[in-house]
Amino acid sequence: RIGEENVAALERRYHHNEQGSRQKLESQIAEQAGAAPHEVAIYCPSGEMALKEAQMPVICGPQGVQRFCDLNSDEIRVLSRGHRALWKFFVFLSPRIAEKSARVSAICEEMLGFNNELPHATF
Repeated sequence: RIGEENVAALERRYHHNEQGSRQKLESQIAEQAGAAPHEVAIYCPSGEMALKEAQMPVICGPQGVQRFCDLNSDEIRVLSRGHRALWKFFVFLSPRIAEKSARVSAICEEMLGFNNELPHATF
């Protein structure tokens, strides 16, 4: 729910690891949480990760093969928006530091500038 522009910016930095941004952020989070860098892992999927079905080619009569998402259909646009809303940015912690999840959640909110929409969880 952070908007497509913000998802694209996060994707550039942390999915594509622009200028080593993912490792830098993992190290910064770990340092502030009092953990070792290898105890924090970021998973930032592609912004298109939830749109595989929408990218599927379909045969459309005389128009030939088109991508499902390229058809001029309100229903497909609604489905695509719904799929985009499934995108999530995750920060995983080693079980050794799981008790610090609330602190790490606060650190991430501050560093990334977005509210954590999922409750921090320990397993």
